[in-house]
Order: sequence, then C-alpha cells, then structure tokens
Amino acid sequence: MAGRLGRGTGWLVALHLAIAAIASSAFARPAAVAPPICDASTSFTLIALDSRERSLLFALPGGGWMELRAGATSPSATLYPADSRVLRGASSGSGPVFVVVECGRDCLEVETFSSGRFETLGEPLVASARTSALAAYDHEGTPWVLLQQSNDGSAIDTRAFHLAGKDWKPAGTRRVTDVGHPGVHAAPGAGDAVTSGTGLFSASAEATTWPKGLPEISAARRGEIVSLGEDRAAYIAADGAVYRSSDRGATWRRVLWTPWSSDWVQIWTRSVDYDSELPGGALGPSLPMLWFDHRDPKAAPALVLSEMDTTGTWAELATLPAALAVEGGAPAEISEMVRFDDGSWGLFAGCSTRGSESRLLWETWSAKAGAKRADVAVTRAVP
Repeated sequence: MAGRLGRGTGWLVALHLAIAAIASSAFARPAAVAPPICDASTSFTLIALDSRERSLLFALPGGGWMELRAGATSPSATLYPADSRVLRGASSGSGPVFVVVECGRDCLEVETFSSGRFETLGEPLVASARTSALAAYDHEGTPWVLLQQSNDGSAIDTRAFHLAGKDWKPAGTRRVTDVGHPGVHAAPGAGDAVTSGTGLFSASAEATTWPKGLPEISAARRGEIVSLGEDRAAYIAADGAVYRSSDRGATWRRVLWTPWSSDWVQIWTRSVDYDSELPGGALGPSLPMLWFDHRDPKAAPALVLSEMDTTGTWAELATLPAALAVEGGAPAEISEMVRFDDGSWGLFAGCSTRGSESRLLWETWSAKAGAKRADVAVTRAVP
C-alpha cells in the first residue's frame, strides 16, 4: 500500500509540475530584440580623420558620432551620443582627432575627442557666429585652427592659430581663395606651417600668399590649389581636371593623363563617362587621385586609385569595384575614400545588418597586401 501510494503521489506531483510549466510558457513574453545600431539606409558624414592612426569620425543624421578605429590591432566602431554643442569644425591630418565647438556667444572651444571623451585643448577662441573653423596638424605634429569667414563668395578672410603649450598663438591673417575640402593641409617641406587655398601660415614667419598665380579657368570651374612641396603645385578644378605647376604657379599645364589614355586622344567625356577627385587624408609630395569609371553602361562601375609623382608621372595603383558586396543584400556604393600616411587607402561603404548586428563596410588597399575586406562590428557606447 505504501509503495502504491508513493507511486501515485509522484505521478500527481509530476502532473502539477507539467501544468505549471505549460501555464508559465503561455504567459511568458518574448525578450525584446534591440534594433540595429545602423543599416543600409543610414547616411554617414565624415567629419574628422587621423591619417596616421587610421581613425575616422562620422556624424549620423539622427544624432550621434560613429568612431571607426581601423588601424588598431582589433579594429572597432563605436556609436557615441552626439554632443549638444554646435560643431564648427574638426581636424583632418596626421594626429589625434580634435573638434571645434561653440562655448557661448562669440566663443569657440577646441577639444580632443577620443572614445567619446572630450578634453580641452588650449584656451577658448573668440569668433562670431558666421565663422567656420578648419583644423589640422603641421609636419611637426602641432595642432592648427584656421577661423574663416567668407565676405564676397570667393575670397575668405582667414585667421590662423597654432597651439603653443596651453595657448593658441596667432599666426597671422590672410584673405585666401581656391580652398577645397578639408581646406587645410600640412605644408610639404615646411615643418611648422599649413596651407589653406592660396594662403600659407607659419609659426615662424609671416602669413603669405604662396602661389605666384592660378590657372586661367572660368569662375564656374574654380576649385582647389594644393602645395606639393618645393615649387610644385597642383590645381584640381571643380570638374576634376588637374593642372600642375613646377614654378609655384607662375605657369600651369593641364594634365592629359587618365587611366585610359595619356594624350589628347580621348573618346571619353569627363562627368559623363568618368569622374575624378582627391581622396581625403595625406597629400604631398605625391598627388593621389580617384577615378570613377562608368564608361560601360553594361558593366559595374569601377574605382581606380592613382598617383602622380614629383616628376609629373602618373601610375595606376589599382582598379577596384566601386561598391562592396553585402551578404543577402544589394552591393553598397563606396562613399568615402581616404589615403593614410603610410600610402595605404581606406574605402568606406556605410553599414549593413545581419540580425541585430550592425557592421561598417570597410576595405583597405596597400601596395603590399592589395585589397583586403575588413568589415567592423558596431557597438553602442556604455553610458
């Protein structure tokens, strides 16, 4: 009897446990799945670049800054909440990213940005609300900030400052023209100077206009002039045409070379069959150039990496697809192209998702390793 009662009780307990388990599962709620941090529809704006350490800072339209550290042993991409202050400028060059933000009426503050943390860099600068800021490093590693204000649509009044200890030291003023993007570069061959369009600003000399002249082109084609060191210069017109000078702009010669021809016999039309532009990042003494090849409407567009050396000789470095493949989706067009200090290139094509995971689409190219796909998983900064 006792044995039979025991077996009956065990069966009853098991039945109750089963019923409880069924009831529990019936009322259970599925765990919330976090939405992807970014996807194919997310637009990115490159606002800052450290060309030495391969670190890029993007702004996202919905708020937030995406920091891509592509040069680290373990590359990372992290989304940080956007700073509430108005951004007036950010650095592009060989050194840690720093930004220029508003700090009140007619006040700008310069701050380094790393892993979502801001640290003040020097004393505040006085500038009106109409002023934009350009930021870079010279070849000695000194940070520079150029405050610019356009008055007549072409000439830009520029005040230059370089960091000395904890102070931003004035380095002169100049009215400059033919300023491109990012608008300021370390001056080749001059350790303590930067150029912005036609202006040269030095920590040890007076600000000056460095080119002797500009190419004779129409106002609609005006573009950007860059120094390539010594007396060499290049001018990139608004339509992508390149002019070169070996006498600091006293005379100019239009570059005939394209990846498909080296003389005037061209059956292809610029802006129709192909386009060209400067990449972001390191310039001089060689001139890097990108070519977007869409000559064949039946073929996928291609991206040609090229470089002009100090003698004016061009070389085609690589031809790559103009879009990166995406598993389970349409190819993503490359939208940002940068050249790093070591001569390698970085190609960015936005974001893709797989489940709840987001990944930045990234490819590198170097003469030694060729093209290498290196997508980076995105994480959200921990508050």
